[in-house]
Amino acid sequence: MLRQLGMITVTAVCTVPARAAGDAVDYPLRVGTNWTYHMHQEVAPGAHFSGVLASLAHGNSLDATLNTRVAGTERIGEITYSRVESTLNGRPYMTEWFRVTADGLYLGKTNDADSGGTVTVMTPPQRVLTAALRRGETWSWQTSDAPVAASMRVAGPAAIRVPAGLFQATLVETRMSMGAPPQSTRVALDRWFVPGTGFVKFQTQTYVAEHRVSHGEITLEGFEPGK
Repeated sequence: MLRQLGMITVTAVCTVPARAAGDAVDYPLRVGTNWTYHMHQEVAPGAHFSGVLASLAHGNSLDATLNTRVAGTERIGEITYSRVESTLNGRPYMTEWFRVTADGLYLGKTNDADSGGTVTVMTPPQRVLTAALRRGETWSWQTSDAPVAASMRVAGPAAIRVPAGLFQATLVETRMSMGAPPQSTRVALDRWFVPGTGFVKFQTQTYVAEHRVSHGEITLEGFEPGK
């Protein structure tokens, strides 16, 4: 956590610098960049954690340390992505492949170690952030090979306090649907983004057949830029 050698503890108020038209989103993907988060998750009565989460839970809730690190680069087809690996209390949890382009941050693939190493290639790649991040800006994503869709909206600047400090961030709301009614799954994901630092907070709520089965948040505790 923050005891790690070289970890930068952010305690000042950080502001979002203005971006000129055409600037790429400032998401840190240099190899060696490291984020330390606190994860808190809860499930509804009758629902259960699975995988590594089940081994860390106490009843219907869990608290754990999530370490996320840019481990290297890899090609997906003809495109080079940054490989971002996450561990939960030191155990493999999730790997994601990101790249920054002139029009935003894209997710190209995931490997979910928590579900047995399920690999999902985003077809097409999913745009997570736009370069402009203007208040009210919206975009959508629809996979071509499964009933999965998402809509994103920039809710605007938002001050957010997390263990790492107070930030002036940009809140991006994502609403995702998977499967078909009446057993479809909906996920409401809110992410607070700070240029040069990345995401400082995540908040999620998951619904199955319109019943909320889980909710939680992940908050930044420390950030170390890659050298």
